[in-house]
Amino acid sequence: MKFILCALLLILITPESVTASPEKPHYNDLHHVLYQSNYDGDTIRFNIPNTHPLFGHNIPIRLRDIDTPEINSACPAERQHAHAARQHVQSLLQNAQVITLKRVGRGKYFRILADVIFDGVDLGQHLLQQGWAISYDGDQRHSVWCDTVITE
Repeated sequence: MKFILCALLLILITPESVTASPEKPHYNDLHHVLYQSNYDGDTIRFNIPNTHPLFGHNIPIRLRDIDTPEINSACPAERQHAHAARQHVQSLLQNAQVITLKRVGRGKYFRILADVIFDGVDLGQHLLQQGWAISYDGDQRHSVWCDTVITE
C-alpha cells in the first residue's frame, strides 16, 4: 500500500516538463506589437503594448527557425548581405500596418524566439523565399553568403 501511495505521489509532483513532449512551450500570441529597430535580418526589437516596460519595451526578438547573414562576420560578402537584409526587414516592418508575434518562446541561449507576422505575411518565410535567410534548427551555423557578392 505504501508503494502505491508513493508512486501516486511521485506522479502528482513530477514537473510537467518531465512528462510533457520535448518541444519547448509557446506562449500566447502578441498582437499589435510596435516595430522599433532591427540589428540584422533576424534580430528585431519591438514594444509590446499593455505590458510593463521592463518586459515589453524595446525587447529583442529572434526570428524562429531561420538565420540571416551576420553583421559582424569576418567575411566582407556576408557583412554586405547582412546590411542589405537589415535594410529589407526594416523597410517591411516600418511600413507594416499590423505586426503579431506567434509561437513565442525561449531558445537555447535563453533568447526570445517568435514567428513575426506583418500584415498577414510570415516574415521568416518571406526571407527564406526571397533568399535573405536560410533554415536554422539551432545547431551549428553555416554561412552561405561568403561566396556571393551583391551587385546592384
